[in-house]
Amino acid sequence: MKHFICLSFFFFLSFVNVSFSQIELTLEDAVLKRWTSLYPNRLMDLKWNNEKDFFSYRYSDTILYLCDINHSIQDSLSLHDLNNFFDPENKLSKIPNIDWLSAHSFIFKNNNRYYNYNTQRREKPNFLFELNPKSSNIEFNDQNNNCAYTIDNNLYVVNNSNEHIKITNDIDSTIIFGHPVHRYEFGIYKGTFWSNSGDKLAFYRKEESMVRDYPLLNQGSGSDYINLIKYPMAGTESHHVTVGVFNKENNEIIYLQTGEPNDQYLTNVSWGPNDEYLYIAILNRDQNHLKFNQYSVKNGTFIKTLFEEKSDKYVQPLHVMEFITNDLFLWRSERDGYDNFYLYNTEGDLIKK
Repeated sequence: MKHFICLSFFFFLSFVNVSFSQIELTLEDAVLKRWTSLYPNRLMDLKWNNEKDFFSYRYSDTILYLCDINHSIQDSLSLHDLNNFFDPENKLSKIPNIDWLSAHSFIFKNNNRYYNYNTQRREKPNFLFELNPKSSNIEFNDQNNNCAYTIDNNLYVVNNSNEHIKITNDIDSTIIFGHPVHRYEFGIYKGTFWSNSGDKLAFYRKEESMVRDYPLLNQGSGSDYINLIKYPMAGTESHHVTVGVFNKENNEIIYLQTGEPNDQYLTNVSWGPNDEYLYIAILNRDQNHLKFNQYSVKNGTFIKTLFEEKSDKYVQPLHVMEFITNDLFLWRSERDGYDNFYLYNTEGDLIKK
């Protein structure tokens, strides 16, 4: 029987090899057709609902499908359905990108105005707030319909009454709030982090006055010019990063006491389940020693180091912790040479790999 299975598997591999070996790609095909006839089909704006087991995707510019886990269409929403609620000058040109807030509602943007739409009631979308066209680093919080964003170097929050709060007000061009830091390394892709309840907002503060200017030549506008950016080259001083926490209840900011050296990397910022603590992976500039630390969000004090990782080559934290209970979390690491999950408790005890 074993020989029969092995022989059958051999013939299967031979069939696959023969079937697929008939097509040969030229270099021209591989380069020129990768965005046309060889480009894979994709589901546009694929989003998993955050409460129930279904997902949505934009089938075309005019229709959105809601599907169960077997890809059976359960419901749909057309561009016409949404445009019935807008004036002619504000009509959507296509189904917008959405983000699910609950089992039956999602948020979308139209002309810098944000709305909440309920797929069950099918009534007029609820207006939430409007953002300045210069806004960037936009992060919505679905617990209270508030939104954090930046304009230039400062950080703002808008609530669902369209009231805008300017959290920081620094005119120094070398001090930047709410932006990604460390050149987007170590899994960093944003600069703001809402708490679970939405009552607090953690954010990066970056100071780069000590970083050398790096000239970029712009040749695409008809007249060449030099654009100076801050870029920490190898062996030169890097920007200094701290993490602040804005409390909406009293409009106050505290900064975590992450210590020195000032050019260390602060990565994988995570909130604990009860919003009492922030967890940060502190990585040295040589990138070979990591400390996973816990901090109080009441006063910013350092609580403890849960664990450390060292390497004779490098440590590369790329993923935030994932809490599975109030006391247990998963940490993803390549510390043993392979990409594994490690189960820890909040005392820093390793339960198992």
